[in-house]
Amino acid sequence: MKTNKLTKGLAIAGTILVLLPVALPLVFGLIHLAGAGEFLFDWLMPAELGPVVALGAALLIWAALRAKMYRRLIILSIGIGLLLLVIGLNYAQTSGLAQSPEGTMPKAEAVVTALVMLFDLGVLLTGVGGVLLLRKLFPLPPGEG
Repeated sequence: MKTNKLTKGLAIAGTILVLLPVALPLVFGLIHLAGAGEFLFDWLMPAELGPVVALGAALLIWAALRAKMYRRLIILSIGIGLLLLVIGLNYAQTSGLAQSPEGTMPKAEAVVTALVMLFDLGVLLTGVGGVLLLRKLFPLPPGEG
């Protein structure tokens, strides 16, 4: 198990980049709640910031492979999540949903919405894997838990 500075740095950067698109909608929603009195949550942000998520996931995978910990959780969660996102985007294109006016294809919208939400869940699980990896790489001294 390699737990040198490179592995720890990869794990930190990867976890931050994966969880940033999950945390930002909460922060922006709370800011809007404080200003306008209404909480808005942009659940599409992890998909919109897909390159950031992909970079963070690549760093996390690299760190997990080096540390030999949480490899399955991290690789499967982001792999399945990205696969579902690609399927959803392709379905939106091939079904005509991407070109149709809003509300004209409710079944296709439901399928694509579900697939994007499952991608969001995959991103969240990847972030959880990153946090678990960080807890193993940076153990607390005895008596401080």
